[in-house]
Amino acid sequence: MRMSNASEKTPETLLEEAQKAFQEELDPVGLSDNDIVEIQDALQSGYEDAVVESLAELGPADAAELISKIKDEERELLLKDHGAAFEPYTFVELDPEMRRIALENMEPTQVAAIISELDSDDALELIEPLSDEFQQQIIKKLSAKLRLTLEEGLSFPEESAGRLMQREFVAIPEFWTVGKTIDYLRAASHELPESFFDIFASVRVGLSMTVGT
Repeated sequence: MRMSNASEKTPETLLEEAQKAFQEELDPVGLSDNDIVEIQDALQSGYEDAVVESLAELGPADAAELISKIKDEERELLLKDHGAAFEPYTFVELDPEMRRIALENMEPTQVAAIISELDSDDALELIEPLSDEFQQQIIKKLSAKLRLTLEEGLSFPEESAGRLMQREFVAIPEFWTVGKTIDYLRAASHELPESFFDIFASVRVGLSMTVGT
């Protein structure tokens, strides 16, 4: 009689393992140590095309992991030469101290370009841990509108509501209909924030109330 081997896998187990392997193939988990080593080697060897190709495949979370784990010298080189290749939200994913280190390895113009692509609360979060001198160098490179927004945010105490709140909103007269509001949003899309969460209906006495999100 053939004895059953406890280590043998049932068809159901084999099917589950195959499905898991297939899913991992579709959704790879994180950035491997080998990936990081390969990017470091490409940087050291001057293989610019290989570096650019590797960075293009990374989402913000993986790119932030790369910046955090790469050696100091390679990080400085990577950010100076390829800072523009990272999605702006990569830097939002970094912890505050690593964010400061990363951004201070870049030129004010590079940091200003990143900040210009972010919502006001994220932009403020990026610039907040930097030295006052570096902050001013960056702010000078921004549009007048964004410059005023960040200067206003920095004027509030740390961790206060004024420092943390988002400043993208749309205000309309309280007598507008929903249809007129939608027409306005479409017609003025080039002037309005790219994304916002509140529409304020302003009454004549200067008060306002949130009517939609």
